[in-house]
Formats: sequence, C-alpha cells, structure tokens
Amino acid sequence: MNKFLTNLYDVIAARGAKASLQDVITGVVQTESDLPVIGVEDKFYAVRADSTNSGKPMLYMFTSGQYVKVGGGGGAADPAMEGRVTRIENASQTIARNFVEDFIKQGLVDVALTDATVGTGYVRTDKLASFTEDYSTSGQFDPANSAGVSLDTNLRRMTLASGMASGVALSTDLVTSGTDFATIDAQIDLPSSMAFSQHDMIHSSSSSHLLPNVIVDRSNRTWYFTAIDNVGLRIKVLRRDGTTDFETTISVAVQTAFNSVNVYANRSIGLAVDLNNRVWVAFPQYANTNGAWAYLGLNSDGTIYKPSTLITTNTNSMNIQYMLSITNGVVDRNGRVWFYYAADTTTRNILLVLNPDGTIYSSTGSSNLPASSLYATTLIYDEARSQVVLIYAYNNAIYYSAWNLDVTIKKATTSIYTAAVWPKPFFDGAGSKLYILAFSTTTTGQLRFGALNLATWAVDTMLDIPSIVSPTSSFPTYTCRLTSGIMDGNVLRLAYPVGSGAASGVSLRYVSISLTGTVVDVDTEVAGYDGQWKERPAMYRDADGAIKLLYASYTNVTGSTNPPGKSMRATNMNTPSSVSFFLSNDGGVTYIPASLGVQANFPKTGNKVRVRMELKSPNTSVTPVVRGYTVIEGNNTTNSEITRTFISSSIPAVTPVSKAMLLVDQELNGGSIMYYLSNDGGRTWAEVTPGKELVFPDYIGSDLRVKAVLHYPLTASLSPYLRGYSITSYNLVTSADINTVNINLMKTNFKIDSQMNAMRNSMKNMMVDVFSDETGIDKSKSTHTYDTVGRSVSSGVVYSLPESTTFTPVSVVLTVDATVPTDGNITYEVSRNGGNTWTTIYPETLLNISKQTTGQQLVIRANITGTAVLRAWALAWA
Repeated sequence: MNKFLTNLYDVIAARGAKASLQDVITGVVQTESDLPVIGVEDKFYAVRADSTNSGKPMLYMFTSGQYVKVGGGGGAADPAMEGRVTRIENASQTIARNFVEDFIKQGLVDVALTDATVGTGYVRTDKLASFTEDYSTSGQFDPANSAGVSLDTNLRRMTLASGMASGVALSTDLVTSGTDFATIDAQIDLPSSMAFSQHDMIHSSSSSHLLPNVIVDRSNRTWYFTAIDNVGLRIKVLRRDGTTDFETTISVAVQTAFNSVNVYANRSIGLAVDLNNRVWVAFPQYANTNGAWAYLGLNSDGTIYKPSTLITTNTNSMNIQYMLSITNGVVDRNGRVWFYYAADTTTRNILLVLNPDGTIYSSTGSSNLPASSLYATTLIYDEARSQVVLIYAYNNAIYYSAWNLDVTIKKATTSIYTAAVWPKPFFDGAGSKLYILAFSTTTTGQLRFGALNLATWAVDTMLDIPSIVSPTSSFPTYTCRLTSGIMDGNVLRLAYPVGSGAASGVSLRYVSISLTGTVVDVDTEVAGYDGQWKERPAMYRDADGAIKLLYASYTNVTGSTNPPGKSMRATNMNTPSSVSFFLSNDGGVTYIPASLGVQANFPKTGNKVRVRMELKSPNTSVTPVVRGYTVIEGNNTTNSEITRTFISSSIPAVTPVSKAMLLVDQELNGGSIMYYLSNDGGRTWAEVTPGKELVFPDYIGSDLRVKAVLHYPLTASLSPYLRGYSITSYNLVTSADINTVNINLMKTNFKIDSQMNAMRNSMKNMMVDVFSDETGIDKSKSTHTYDTVGRSVSSGVVYSLPESTTFTPVSVVLTVDATVPTDGNITYEVSRNGGNTWTTIYPETLLNISKQTTGQQLVIRANITGTAVLRAWALAWA
C-alpha cells in the first residue's frame, strides 16, 4: 500500500461521502522547484519527480507559509491505516471528462513527433511524403499563375483574398524522377454562410416568361405565376412534396412591356389568397391598344371563379408606359382583398378592395397621395390595429398612408425619411414595428434602415448601412429597382436587381440585416442560371418554412418586346465554402481531379508535379482556409511496407488522471493500428485496448496523450485509417453509498455514448445534462418532479436552459437515458430559436431543423407522463 494515499485518508474522509483527489490536491508539478512560491493554505501539492525521493512522487502540504512533506515513495504503512485506504479504493468510482477528436475541429496533434499523415477527418499512413507545404514560407507558391487568393506566412494559411468569393492557388513544380500516381492530403477549414443556391427552373418554353410571382395557399401548395406577353398568365401549382398538381394558362391580354425592355420593371402581378383558398390576381391588361388595370379570381383547382375584370372607376385608358406597379394583396378579417395599383398620376392610382365574392367593395383614386408618380409600393395588413398601411417612394423620399378597414382614411400621406428610394418594408404581424430598408440617394453603396411604429406613427432613428451595391437610382430606366424580402426572426433578408441594363445586363444581389442594423450576411451576387438579365425577385417562405427566391432569367435583346425568358427558383440555405484539389505531373499542362487521401492516377508518366486548389465561398463574408498539404507521389515500379506514428498533443482531461478509456473510429483495410496512452506528457506509454479501461501506474499524472501506431503491410491495398477517437479520463471519487457510485458510473457511460453518437453524425458541438442537480433546467417553465437520490426527472414538462450557439444549427441528434414503462411515455421537442418554434425529435435520429425560424438558442423540451423517468439527455448539433 502506498503511503501517498494513506496520508490523504483523513483529508478525503473529512470531505463527506463524496470527494475527489481534485478536492485536496491543488496542483501537480514536475519537480519540487516548480512549486508555487506561495501556495494555498492547508492544500496539497503533488510532485511527480521529487529529487529528495529518488525521483519518485512526493506529496507536500502548504501550511503556515511553508511546504511540509506529508508522504511519497514506498515505505511501510500502519496495517490499520492500510486497511482503511483499501476500503476507500474498493469503494471508489470516478469523476470523468470526455474528449472527442474528429481531426476536423479539434486537431490536437504533436506535429514534431507525428510522422503519419493527418488530413481533414483522418490519420493515415502511406508511402513517404514527397512534399509537405505548411505555408511557413512562400517558396512553393506560384503567385503569377494564382488569382483571388491570399497567402499569410505568419498565420500559415491560404485563404481567399479580401472581397473575393472564388480564387485559384497554384504551387510551383515538384521535380520527380518519374510519377505515375500521387495522393494529396490537406488540412482545411470550410466555414459556411446563408446563401441562395440549388437553382431550378419553374417555367421554360419558346414563349418568354416574365414578371414572375409566387404565393403559398392555405392547403400548403405553391402557385407560380408568369406573364406571357399578349398570351396570358402561365400558372404552375406544386404540392408540398414538390410534385405538380396542375399547370395551366389563363388567356388574358396581360401587358409585360412597352416598345423596349427598359420598362419591364414597371409591370408586376399582384397575388393574394383569400379565406376560402381562392387565389386573386391583379395585373396590367391591354384595353384598346392602351393599358388598364384588371383583376381575376381562381378556384383552388385553377378554374376561373371571377373572370378578368377591368377597373373602370377613375382609371381611364392610359398609355401602358405609365403603369408602374401593383402590390401583392392583403386579406383583412372581413375576408376582403386589397390591392394597390400605382401609376404616374393620382388619377391613375387605384386602391382596389374586393368583397369575398369578387365584387368591388371600393375602387377609388387615392386623393391623399402625391399628385405625381409613386413607386415601390407595398401594402401591409395590421390586424391588431384594424388598418391597412401603404409604404411607397415618391420624389426621393419614403412615405406611408393608412386606411381603416372601411376604406376611410386613417393617416394621410406622411414622410418617413428622405434621401432614399426603393423601400422594402418588413412586418411579421406581431408587435407594432414596421422595419424599412431603402437605398440611399446621397451615398452610393448604402442602405437606409429605420422603423415605423404602427401604433404611434413615430419613426425610429434612421441608420445608414454601408457596403452594398446600389441599384441604379434613376427612374424608370431598366429593371434595377423593385426589391423583395423576408423577415426571418430577427433578420431581414433582402434581394434586389442591379445593373444599367442594355448590353451590360442585370444581376441579382442578396444581403441580410439584423433588427439592430448590423450586416448578418454581406451583400453578394445571387449566382444561378447564367442569363444576361436576372431580375424581378420574389422572395417567399414555402409550406415547410424554407426561404426561396423566384426570379426571371433571360438573355436581353435591346429593343425586343419578347425576349426568351425563364422563371427560376433558388433556395436560401446554409451553404459551405469549398476547396477543390487538382494534380498535374506535367508542370501544369494538364490536371486531374484529386480527392483527399485517394490515390490519383495520371494517364502517363511525368516528372513535374503541381498542385492546383480552387477556393470558393457562398459570399465574401467567409473564406475556406487551407493550412497545409502533403503530396505523396510514386511510380508503378516501387512499393514497400510502412509503419507510421500519430501522437496527440495534450488532451483536456480531469486532474490528476488516474484512469482512462479510449474508443476509436478506425478502418484497418488489411493493416493494423496499436494504441497507447500516457498521463505524463508522453514520458511513459501504456498499451491500451479500445473499449477497455486503463489504470495508470502513475496515478497523479496530469498530461493525457494518445499514440497510434499504424502499420501498412505490403499485402494491403489501402492504408489503415484512424477517423477519430473519444477518450474519457477519470480521477478518484470516494463514496459510502454504492447506489450513488452506480449512478455516477451510469451517467459517465451516458456521456461517452452521447459523444460517440455525435461523432457518428459528424457533429462537433454538444450540450449534456445528467441531472446531477437542476442547474441545467429552466425551472421557470418546467413542471417536473426532481429525484435528488436517483438524480432524475419525472411527471411533468421539463425545459433545458437555452444553449447559445455560434451559428444557426441545421441538424441535431438527441441522446437520452430514460426508462419508459407501459404506463408512461416521454415525447421530446427541440427549438433553435429559444423556444419560439418547436419540432418533434426522436432519440438517436438525425433531425434537420433548417425549416425552423432562424436562431442561435437551442432548447430541449420533454413531456413525461405516467411512471416514465428521464435520467440524462444530450443534444449534438451542426
């Protein structure tokens, strides 16, 4: 029996039924000279190699201002005391800390002692590396043939250059004696950002599909509309699962253009779904070679409910070039449908209100509006205050007007702020604030941001947000004005077209702004279908909550009234950056694609190996990072057996480390991997079998490390791979209550299981609560019963405290430890926005929560009934 433990007995026993060595050992140092000058009074310090004890461990206590030796080494011990210590050791269990290494996020590698190849997501052994680039110098970088990238030798990394969303980095030649094949491994980071991607086509034919718009009905179907000049309205309706319900053309004399393409933006189709699930359409129509405002109603099966009807009151036939825009409709609580038609003068501006049967309730010229052109109009229904609000631009300023539900004027024309054009209002129906983004007329590349209080009509202080690409401010030239957006929780997402038109075309851009006026996703182009013109964005949320963007894409022919156009759809999603690798063995004349860790075979032998990397990002706010790479080349006449070693750097662990258990994710491929653990920084190693507990001889070691020896035999076709590992470190805990010991052990095992579950789903973030107490529970919302003996919860609803994340989670996995008898049940839900919206989640099942409202506050909720008991839960996310 070691006297070291004997001297600790009374101190540990005095701590009660549960204590750990960490409670009494304040610090562990290498030699006695490393002890702090002033220690903590009446606390113990362990020295691992004490010179006064033949380099063996020694225990000191700091008392009365000095260190006093209290034990160490071997030596005889009092038999009675030895028995007492034996009882402590026999009743001991562990306090544990778990660490997961996936070689993606953690990357704890002792580079100086590791000769195995460490790549993104694996460790492998292969033929000796021909070349290793760590970016400590620029000697192997070919800047003359690279573009859009930045090499930082101080930070040792290659990234995209500032303001770039794509770039190419090339290496110089690696001269060889003949190369038939090569393998590249690299360490890369791939951050992601919200962006529109996954473009697909909705409408395409020999006819031109213009003025696209979209709406989701009350049966969760999505209606896509386009206008075909002089033909009619083309409608495609998709079910929630993406299959087509029906597709039809409504023959009406819809007007999309006038003489040339430079007035496409001055047309629009307005849509609304009423309380009976009928779809109402407001559109510009021919009337005796001139234009007129019209509307029609459709049944849910696409048949005509209300035929195309001209609005005659106060309209007069007008030259179609003066028909500016039509709002999407709103439906009030009386079932009436509201549209606003904007033209060049007040006499042609129409506020149309329809009864539920399609007859006109009111069709009036808006006498309270400016007597000249207004544009960029949007109707807002404010149910809480029984009013309809119109936001619009006029003479380089933003205005509003409001009506009661009986169409009497509630608020006459009032300015919100000046020096701004093309407003886009955002209102989620809750609260009283209407947020507005508009383009500055005084500073190019700047958004103006403000809020209108719909209860008091007060305007919040306006902010200017820089660093955007402004649309052309002149009016009404070309298609660079009308904007579209979605309020996504606390984020305003905006899409708008930019360009001078004509031969230079028009592109779409996307930016998102928080409710405090900060940029969330930087302004970037919506890359998609390669049309010369991309315009008329219509952003919407589909039946599953996903944010999507409909737009027109076509190749412009100047002066044409019917260019070939298509309507396209893109999805707003968490889009990762990427790095693609290519290899050449002929000095860059030809390249072949190369996957990391996979041998690439060249078509013929060459002697000049080059590396080409293509870096891409969804926008300029994030960049992929290449931290280095290794190239292994060879020819078909050489082959050999090889052994390589991986050694970790210091691993986060309990202090001291008395025991550890290692779990691994490996692929042997005909080879072998031996594993070793050290708790003294690698001075001594002990072989370990994965899944079995290892007790260290030096129980006060505090520097935990892992070693893997990978052997690649001559007969194997592939290298063995270490994909990741999980290691749990333990220190001693004494307990007089064996039930408590068993509970602690079960909860430790639960932590290991949940960590491995996260590893299997490639997740690097996790929160765990084993209910040792109620500190992780939101007691203000929970109604559960807590068992202080069994450390579990039962009978009621239990909420976790919100877990703040550094990004918006997209997928989650729940692991639980629960008992559910036949007379009980537990259901689980998860929220990524602090509990505003919930999704049912099943344990051990990967769940995609991208359809939830965006947020960075994860909460779990369990409803426990009957005699069911919940002992622990863990949530991993990515």
